[in-house]
Amino acid sequence: MKVDFFIVGAMRSGTSSLRTQLDQDERICMAKGEPIWFSNDKKFNSGIDNYHEMFELNKKPSATIIGEKSPPYAVSTMAPKRVYEYNPNAKIINFYGCTENSPR
Repeated sequence: MKVDFFIVGAMRSGTSSLRTQLDQDERICMAKGEPIWFSNDKKFNSGIDNYHEMFELNKKPSATIIGEKSPPYAVSTMAPKRVYEYNPNAKIINFYGCTENSPR
């Protein structure tokens, strides 16, 4: 098992809404909550099996795509390297969305 994509980006930019929408698709299995795994030394050092437990693939047997949402990866200095070492083919969805205060 390898995670195929990561949703990162600014807080309050709609990452939770995107996660919820993607998780409604039976082909996609999203991690529970925000793992914030690759930017947290304690979690990262506890082992990849602990990370993979955050995905409930048994509840989505038809899932062929695995993703997670951790906005803090966007500002982490260590997460990009760790994600790449974990899965160099992973896609990063850098999601900033638009708010009423966004420049137009």
